[in-house]
Amino acid sequence: MLSQSDASVSECSSPLASSVLTRAAHGQSRAPPGSVESRARCVCQQGISRRQSRRHCCRGKRRQRYFYLYFPDKRSVFAELVDGLFARIGTAILHVDLDGDIEAQVKHNIRAIVAVLLDEPKLTLILLSYAPALDPEFGTKIQSFYAGVKTLLQESLVEGQELGIVAPGDAGLYATFTLGALKEILFESVTGTAPRPREQIVSDLFVLLESGYLRIENEKAR
Repeated sequence: MLSQSDASVSECSSPLASSVLTRAAHGQSRAPPGSVESRARCVCQQGISRRQSRRHCCRGKRRQRYFYLYFPDKRSVFAELVDGLFARIGTAILHVDLDGDIEAQVKHNIRAIVAVLLDEPKLTLILLSYAPALDPEFGTKIQSFYAGVKTLLQESLVEGQELGIVAPGDAGLYATFTLGALKEILFESVTGTAPRPREQIVSDLFVLLESGYLRIENEKAR
């Protein structure tokens, strides 16, 4: 059951999907990479049932068998895509160097996170608009994604507090506030209700955070 996700999976073709599929293909050498990639791309692009996808995408029984060694259903494809997205966010966040331009580094981190999510608009839309009651198992996967992103933010904020560029306080609460604001802004962007230029999102978010828990002026005064 992926009733809400199925509505969006038909448009889920992206560089991230290609990367995920290529990694899966190379995970076991006995499967031809092309068969895995083309089969999984078909699932993402067409959003059809497992039986239909077998008929349309994999004419031979051997190629069907190869693909399902990696992705037994569409939920597995989504899970792999979500994991890939989380990994990209994790590598996008850089540690702040107090000897450098702190404002530029913070803006870089905001810009990098925004870019990762907006570069995958369809997948991001699924993450932002899912209804857990429709598919509890998939909902749990998405909740774990948000929990992981919050942990990354919280760890960065704790490090910022140790460096003196984040105000003392509950870093977990700060992370929740930041993630909530980011989710709403990105939702407006990917749905087209209130799209904004990426650099405007970065600048406005920085101003918002600077008026809240960021203490960059303390370092500038030193």
